[in-house]
Amino acid sequence: MLEWPEACAVFQRLSGAFDPAAKAQLLASTGPVLVGCSGGADSIALLLALKAFLEDRSIALVAACFDHGQREEAAEEGAYVADVCAAIGVPLRRGSAGLRPGLGEAALRQARYAWLGSLYRELGATALCLGHHANDVLETQLLALVSGSGPGGLASPRPVKLFPDGQVRVRPLVNLQRTELVGALREAGVRWCEDASNAEPCNSRNWMRCEWIPAAEAQLGRNLVAAARRTRRLMEESEDALDFAVAGLGLDLAASGGFMAAGLRGQPLAVCRRAFHAWWFRHHGERLPSAEAVDQTVAILSGGRNGSTVSTGPGQWLVLDEAGWLLLRETVAPAQWYPFRIWVGASGPLFLPDGASLSLENRLWETGERPYLGADPGREAWIADQGERFVVRLWEAGDRYRPIGAPGRRKLQDLFTDRAIAKPLRHRLPVITSPDGEIVWVPGFAPAHSLALTPCCNSALRLTYHHPCPRF
Repeated sequence: MLEWPEACAVFQRLSGAFDPAAKAQLLASTGPVLVGCSGGADSIALLLALKAFLEDRSIALVAACFDHGQREEAAEEGAYVADVCAAIGVPLRRGSAGLRPGLGEAALRQARYAWLGSLYRELGATALCLGHHANDVLETQLLALVSGSGPGGLASPRPVKLFPDGQVRVRPLVNLQRTELVGALREAGVRWCEDASNAEPCNSRNWMRCEWIPAAEAQLGRNLVAAARRTRRLMEESEDALDFAVAGLGLDLAASGGFMAAGLRGQPLAVCRRAFHAWWFRHHGERLPSAEAVDQTVAILSGGRNGSTVSTGPGQWLVLDEAGWLLLRETVAPAQWYPFRIWVGASGPLFLPDGASLSLENRLWETGERPYLGADPGREAWIADQGERFVVRLWEAGDRYRPIGAPGRRKLQDLFTDRAIAKPLRHRLPVITSPDGEIVWVPGFAPAHSLALTPCCNSALRLTYHHPCPRF
């Protein structure tokens, strides 16, 4: 079993390679430091290095081991962590969850961090240390690239991350490669537990670790982990510069309902994006808008397009009002479905509170083709290109328009009656108009006669009404 006095010198040297920001955060701790430990090489090395680093300081160290309930070997690994903690005199807290088998990494991670968060609050901890190392940085960057991430994704995982609830996560090992951690364990004669599933390409991260990264390094003749470590540091510098720029604008982001965003007008998109992310993750981090919704929001903030609205999910809108406030609005009452009317279709779908949505695409085709023939008026409208900015609202008394093929303009109420559309549905259908108020389309009918396509057209805007249940 582990002989701590003999092993201490090895892990003192390892702690000397902790990230400087992580070191400073640990030394500033006024309460216990919590360390997640699964029994793997990285977490065992972190536990022992933290013990050596904090041993002569008045900072308590507490280990935490969580069993997801997915693997039979987890109980044995937890017992080994308990033996190591007993040998070095570190208290251990253990947790478990009876999660159903086969859950994805995201669900397991959510359960683990929920338990660690509750333990953090219970102990009054001032830092949660995690064993992510430079190899994890490379894998995270690759996953960020394929998902279209910006500098924030490429700077992750950061050595120190602060959360709105006051929790601090510290990753002291981000500059060390896994081979260095394993080397320290072997030098000290300390064993660790191996999760056999880590060697199987059963998910994206494992595939990158087991197959793609070794093949790329062999082909390129480069150490990709070292390159990723530098990229992470440079991206962190970029993030810090953006934070500095946002701080200089003096924005008040304390309210969950919105903030005065007039100061962002004319700012670079990256600064607007950073400000929006800072506000959103501070108050609404549990529900992330789509990338399209974020891009659209950033564009209206930078452009100062007051009066614009962005749909971020069913029954939820962001609106930049006429005074320059960015406000989050939520509603489920049918009479309030579309209180904010502008929709820029090219920026992504508009989600409606009953589960329906509207989307827009530009369509091109070869001369002589007519792909719009046979379009279902209940779900789509092909119209001549007249811009991608629309107003979406509910039916209002006196609404009139002329669908394609109709002899003239008629009241929308009369069209509803002719089609035997039930009264409850009439008050839920979206009415799409041009910015000047002319009705473009109402699902269930043909689009406006004035926007009809001609045989010589070879492009159009295609509006689509998506709904989980048939409506016509």
